[in-house]
Amino acid sequence: MKRAAESVWKLIPNRRKWINYTGALIQLKIEQVALKKEQDAASKKRLEILEEEIADLEKEYSDLEEIWKSEKSLIARFSIDKEKLEHARTDLEMASRSNDLARMSELQYGIIPALEKQLTMAAPAETQKMTLLRNKVTEEEIAEVVSKWTGIPSRK
Repeated sequence: MKRAAESVWKLIPNRRKWINYTGALIQLKIEQVALKKEQDAASKKRLEILEEEIADLEKEYSDLEEIWKSEKSLIARFSIDKEKLEHARTDLEMASRSNDLARMSELQYGIIPALEKQLTMAAPAETQKMTLLRNKVTEEEIAEVVSKWTGIPSRK
């Protein structure tokens, strides 16, 4: 499953685009530094064009970064809520074993339902289409990894 998730991460097209922006920005800035040292007219004209390209690329890069941060925070919030719910269920089990009725009632009728409600409210955000990140691995991707490991083709 982990390998399938890694392959998904590598295949997300906008992620590649984001990495390409980083490389292109570095390359253009290197060229910009070199052109600032030149004094001829052609170099100065190229420097002006280059600065416009850098500005455009930085704007696109910042837009992608903003999308990435928002998607990452959505996924992080949802996984933290899931973790809290799982922890509360574990605490309920431990309270049940130690016969702590007050703690059991607090968890079972207060904390756990509130966390479940939070998760159901956050579920639509979890299932929305993401452009840079994905939080689910499909059956086909798992089958592809298993196929590579075993040498048995997964498709007919």
